[in-house]
Amino acid sequence: EDEVVLAGTDSGLRQIAVRRLALDGTERWTTNLSTELPSFFLPNIAVALSTDAIYVGWGLGFGRISENPARLTRLRLDDGTEQWQRVLSEDVSSAVEGLRANEDGAMIWTNGTSPLQQGSSALASFDTEGTLRWSLSSPTIRSAFGARTLIPCANGAVCLVAQRFDSAVSRVSNTWTVEAYDSGEEPRWTQTRVAAPSAVYELHDTALAPSDGTYLFGTTRTEEGGRDLLVARVTPEGTLLWASAVDGGATDDTPKSADFGIKPSGSLSVSANGDVLVSGTAVDVGDDGEGRARALVARLAPDGTARWVRRLVLEPESTNQFAGSVVDDGAGGAALPVLVDDLAALTVEVVRLDANGDIDWATLLTDSEPYPLGFHRTPNGYALASLAFSPIATRVYRFSETGTLASTTSTASRPECGEVGGEFEVVTGADASGTLHVVGRSIGGDEPCRGPAVFRFRLDGTVEFTRLGTVLAEPAEIQVRDDGTTLVGYNDFDDVGRLLRIAPDGAVLWDESVAVEVRGVALGSGVGALAVGPTRDDAAPLATAYVPDGGATAVPLDDLGGLATTPRTALVADDGTGYVGLDAEAFGIGLVGLARIDDALPVTASQDKPQPNVPLLARLGPNPLRAGAPLRLTLGAPSDLALYDVLGRRVAAWDALPPGEFEATLPARLAAGLYVLRAEGEDTAATLRVTVLQ
Repeated sequence: EDEVVLAGTDSGLRQIAVRRLALDGTERWTTNLSTELPSFFLPNIAVALSTDAIYVGWGLGFGRISENPARLTRLRLDDGTEQWQRVLSEDVSSAVEGLRANEDGAMIWTNGTSPLQQGSSALASFDTEGTLRWSLSSPTIRSAFGARTLIPCANGAVCLVAQRFDSAVSRVSNTWTVEAYDSGEEPRWTQTRVAAPSAVYELHDTALAPSDGTYLFGTTRTEEGGRDLLVARVTPEGTLLWASAVDGGATDDTPKSADFGIKPSGSLSVSANGDVLVSGTAVDVGDDGEGRARALVARLAPDGTARWVRRLVLEPESTNQFAGSVVDDGAGGAALPVLVDDLAALTVEVVRLDANGDIDWATLLTDSEPYPLGFHRTPNGYALASLAFSPIATRVYRFSETGTLASTTSTASRPECGEVGGEFEVVTGADASGTLHVVGRSIGGDEPCRGPAVFRFRLDGTVEFTRLGTVLAEPAEIQVRDDGTTLVGYNDFDDVGRLLRIAPDGAVLWDESVAVEVRGVALGSGVGALAVGPTRDDAAPLATAYVPDGGATAVPLDDLGGLATTPRTALVADDGTGYVGLDAEAFGIGLVGLARIDDALPVTASQDKPQPNVPLLARLGPNPLRAGAPLRLTLGAPSDLALYDVLGRRVAAWDALPPGEFEATLPARLAAGLYVLRAEGEDTAATLRVTVLQ
């Protein structure tokens, strides 16, 4: 409690020296261990303390194991007397990777380091007398950045975290294992995580797949010490289908933000056919030693194979360029804003890529120093929400399919709100009508709009707003339904999490406290909502499902391999199942996971009506499609089917359809844009977006 133990080599580099010091520097004792070291080599050393002893493990980590095996020594804590020293198995390992101790003994993890020793790791348990209780081989190998260790985990166990070695092909695999051990030789439990090509670092976003399952988006460390974008697909049952690293050909690929003000960063989106689009920033170091940031965009097929990966270089090439949110263009390509930082000024270019990933068009914004906040596909093109400074305001730019800037709308049109800016990285959402919902903060003006509010930018150029319940609120996330219903998760000045639900007309439906510090939110298909985050008291991960008139239900979330877990994202599927994206990090090891909450929320506004066993309305393909083309659907119950445009006008209808597959031929007169297909059954209703191309 009030002293420190150091271990190293003596001045002659020939013995392991252990020293106990008081906090004022006073030496209690120094002990040189009995084994002499070879000349000119420094050992790797690990130290672990129990209530009455010090355990020291060391190995040279080179050459033949039989000549330089790892060793474990126990010293008395009070005077440093060496009680015993044990040589670990000479045919196993020579480098110490981890050491843990308690009142019953010690557990040591060692590993071979030469190419001939790959896969030769071992975990051994000794009692206080130095008797080997058990030893077992572990199919692991040292990673390039040393991210392997023994750590304390749940219920007094010790967790071994390591990258697996595939002996069949004599190389490191793309999976990591976490095994929990106590006094027994068999692990209490084992978990496996997939990373590509090395350790998962952190989670950034999640999304539901159009058919079933969930996509995860994050970053993974590379052998060279940089990072790649990571995309993975998980089934509803938790089976990992695949994990792919997106390599932009740079030293570091990550959803990197600009180093100032409002920060654009990478994103994940899913197209109607299940393709995954991701954006990030590739950072390369040039011959001059300076790093250059470039927007990185990739499109992956539903099986994880890359359709294309592009690193964009816009003019001027000498600038840093950061990727914003990427969206599907409806024709196999993508569109995104790119922030260009040339130090003297900031500019934004909206870029569209074709089905080959090549630049189709790029439109430069000439306004004074805009910052891109959110980018969305709309019925008639694209919309960008951006912060501006002359005056301070949030602006929405609308672009046609061909990149023409069609209109600009600003919160400056609401003079009673004074200057309005955005302060948050997750700030925008769009509904089926093309209305952009933006969380901003009024920093001037009078009541009732001072403080944070949700601003709605309509297609007709009008700007409406709904103020959050407290001036000091810090919004965490916003989600918008096709019909314009909005959910805002925010935390007040006491770090009390709240969920605010807003009707399409701007009326506040409810504003409720939840038991978490909100990190992620999701709307259910009915009237409920899901919020995730740590609790305020002990930082435990928690999900809260809230249903009006039904109250809130708290669901504790498991940790990841004994590591402290942070909930990042929330999703709710059409059947009410909830998904929570998690990550955890300790000792340089990052793990990513997904928690499933069955029946997290009701699937309709009525909680007592039976639900069909299959989705009421599901799309088989294709989408997008052209006017006059057939759209294949499946119906889960007898239904009436209708197609609506963004103004709510019914443009086609099919009545009294039986359950099963159905082919709906769209009217040939339809204009290009976004439409909503609605099925109404006896007990429920469902909608799907339909995109019609020119």
